[in-house]
Amino acid sequence: MTRRFTIRRLARAVLCSPLLVLLAACGASGSNLLTQPDDGYAYPPVVAPEPATGYTNVGTAIPYPPAPAALPSGPSYDANAALDSMGYRYAHAVNAQGQDVVVAVVDSGVGSHPLLVGAVLPGLDMTADTVPAYAGDGRIDLDGHGTAVAGLIAARGSDQWPSMIGVAPQSSILPIRVLSAITTDGTDPRVVSRAVRAAFEPPVDGPSGRAVPRIVNLSLAAAAPSAALADVVDTVRRQGALLIAAAGNDGMPEPDWPAAFAPQAGGHVIAVGAVDATGTMPTWSNRAGALRDHYLVAPGVDLLTTVPPGLVPPSAYGLVYASGTSFATPVVAGAAATVWGLWPYLKASEVSGILLDTARDLGAPGPDEVFGRGLLDLEAALKPVGDTVLPRAGGGWDSAVLATDEALARALRAQDVPVMVFDRYRRHFAVPLGRLVVSTHSRVGLSLPLGPMPAAVASPAHGLQVAGAWQVDALGRSRWQGGWRDGAEAWSWAFWQGQPLSAASDATSVARYLPGWAQVAYGGLIQDPGAIGLEGRYRAGRWVWSLAQISGRAPLGGAQTDRQLSLSYRGEQWRLAAHATVSDRRWWSEGWGRADQWGMTLSRQTAVGDWMVAWSETRAKQDLPAWQGDVQMVLQSVALGWQGKDVGTAGDRLALAVSRPLSLQQGQAVLNLPIDVNWATGQPRFATLTLPLRNGAAQPPLRLEALWWVPLGKGATFSAAAALSAQGGGGEWLIRYQRPF
Repeated sequence: MTRRFTIRRLARAVLCSPLLVLLAACGASGSNLLTQPDDGYAYPPVVAPEPATGYTNVGTAIPYPPAPAALPSGPSYDANAALDSMGYRYAHAVNAQGQDVVVAVVDSGVGSHPLLVGAVLPGLDMTADTVPAYAGDGRIDLDGHGTAVAGLIAARGSDQWPSMIGVAPQSSILPIRVLSAITTDGTDPRVVSRAVRAAFEPPVDGPSGRAVPRIVNLSLAAAAPSAALADVVDTVRRQGALLIAAAGNDGMPEPDWPAAFAPQAGGHVIAVGAVDATGTMPTWSNRAGALRDHYLVAPGVDLLTTVPPGLVPPSAYGLVYASGTSFATPVVAGAAATVWGLWPYLKASEVSGILLDTARDLGAPGPDEVFGRGLLDLEAALKPVGDTVLPRAGGGWDSAVLATDEALARALRAQDVPVMVFDRYRRHFAVPLGRLVVSTHSRVGLSLPLGPMPAAVASPAHGLQVAGAWQVDALGRSRWQGGWRDGAEAWSWAFWQGQPLSAASDATSVARYLPGWAQVAYGGLIQDPGAIGLEGRYRAGRWVWSLAQISGRAPLGGAQTDRQLSLSYRGEQWRLAAHATVSDRRWWSEGWGRADQWGMTLSRQTAVGDWMVAWSETRAKQDLPAWQGDVQMVLQSVALGWQGKDVGTAGDRLALAVSRPLSLQQGQAVLNLPIDVNWATGQPRFATLTLPLRNGAAQPPLRLEALWWVPLGKGATFSAAAALSAQGGGGEWLIRYQRPF
């Protein structure tokens, strides 16, 4: 049978109901005395609960920090299932446990308890009590309330039942005793004001040197404001600390004081209400009211916590179940300690901003007058808030994600060197470099032009060809393409937008518009349907020389220019073509890149079609402005193709190809990136990283392509194409109709 234990320091010195098992507020209507807004405890059962099944962190959409393989479990965690709703298991799994953070508990003192060994520092006693063998340093609790608060913050936990663990088990408690065992009607706010001042001046010695509280937990509340309570808030603010204050248990629409000072505190005060394990607010918890932007709710019903063992029977093991905003408050204080423990350079207003911004919305959408900002969500608070950015050594910030060519993206994705990215609050997160890279390869529907563009007007006297057409592809995008070609004797000139006009001798012109084949065999570094080209061509017998320049958009929106010199030979059965292409790129508003490519294509006509093979090598150098460095790579690509004529109907052509796009052979990236931070200031520390780029994991999958092109008369053509990755990387397709004007 569950027995009941009643706190001796009551809101009004009597129980609200003799049948009440949970802690509920009696209130102190109209008084400015600070009281504990709770009325009792109940013993936990001695019988161990059912074994926990454990939790796994899967399916998270945020890529960093890396999700733990499993969340902690055991008797200490199983005791307070309500805390699972705010993510304290996740916090402990990622080692966010309030390391070196001191929390001042301004309350009835903190007594000794096996689960608090090593957690409680020598503190202060502002009362006039005289107790034998007591040093007057706050490490005594004749009431139990302060120890219960401290346990929810910093209890160390154990492997035996019954047990429990605090939200920040590596934090330290600075006990500030302000509630006397002699008086029964509360404590004077002036005493609390003096106590908070004394907590900072002078600091006390702690295990890591001079211990200064960064968080003040005040699980006491007054029904009316006073100058002394305003001074408490002012002291905390001047010291750069954070006050976590109970909203009170009067069932009122507004929080009690000093929590009600939060809007004027500049982010240094959070008001805390209580909810149960289902997120339901008890009738006794004061609601957010006008403090909706500065108010959180946290589990505060049936929380197992510590009291001095001497205050309860031995069968209770110094543990009781407690309810009230008094106990929701240390849950939030512990959460603030876990955030501050990982990022000690944060300001108090930033810590409170993180907890408020990441709260899980309850009730009406957005901040409301009942739940305020919502339920404390510690797991969300420990992940990046807003967009992540990458700092520059010379100042400024860039997007943390690098979008680049497919080949470079594949090479960089294999890098696991940790770099520091920063969120909206400029908190650092260590992320493997490769996880910050995305590819610009987003060609959906094969948007490259397909098939030769025939001449709409031909002038035999001058060799003039003029052509133009509107195109609408499978994605509904309409584009103009057109141009002209003219010549005199052995010379010819061409100008076009969209795609080159086909010369009469371009026997493989259909195959060259297969994207994978074109990249290997003809350079084709620009894949912009709006590109503008200019070409000069000279023919000498079976040999043709050409020089072309194509200007368009680079994959990331910058400018790109390709200059290509090519030589081709056309025999009776054998054809040979070689090219050298220089590509210059201007990325964004700064940064520069260059790629030099050369390649060769060999084809042979047979009775069953033309067989084609191509090879190319590319040497590329690219500035990476956001990463303050550059990368150099040597890449190779190969392709094998076949083209048949009159396959389905007279004049049609079918082309099939298999290609391996540019694959890395060797390379090196030299980058200046943040790899650490100054733990006192949060400023990033940079280092120059020289990273070898290797093939293997960076090899692209084979690409299978097919194109069918058929003339329809009067210059109109129909073409259909499809491409498929051999390793399941997705497919593309396109159907296009062209008609000259």
